[in-house]
Amino acid sequence: MMNALESLKRQVQNATEDVTHLAVSRDAEHKLLNNQKQVLALLGDVQQELRHLRRDVSRRSGGGFPWGLVIVAGAAYALYRSTPAVRDRVHDLLGTIDPGLQGNLKRAADAAKDAVHDVAQGDSPTDAVRRAAGEVKRAGEKAADGAGEAWQDAKDSARQAADDMKNSTSRGIA
Repeated sequence: MMNALESLKRQVQNATEDVTHLAVSRDAEHKLLNNQKQVLALLGDVQQELRHLRRDVSRRSGGGFPWGLVIVAGAAYALYRSTPAVRDRVHDLLGTIDPGLQGNLKRAADAAKDAVHDVAQGDSPTDAVRRAAGEVKRAGEKAADGAGEAWQDAKDSARQAADDMKNSTSRGIA
């Protein structure tokens, strides 16, 4: 009789533990589901805000102002300032290019920073964006000129090597 009572007691305790775990599990599921609904609602709000911002930007940029460029420049600058790995990589790349080109890119970055500052202050970033675009354009022109010169040097070297080979071959036969 004692064994039967002990067995029944254990079964009741096990059943109680199972019900408790089930209740806790359901409670956790409800909390998780509520949190998920809240996150989805917040994401919906953010998405709606982004749509409004895009509409406002496109309405304001009707005059042809490159707001997208300002946003990209601001994001690039923020990434540069906040991520040491990006900053180091940019410095490494800048170290391998022509100093004149490096100056143009530095001035373009400074102008982009000024544009972001102007936007943050509520001022028009038009002048700073134009300066940045001009510096990037000049840097691109310098890079293209340098690439053209390097290509011409490579072609000249190849011609010279071909001529040398041709001359050495003809001397060997004669």
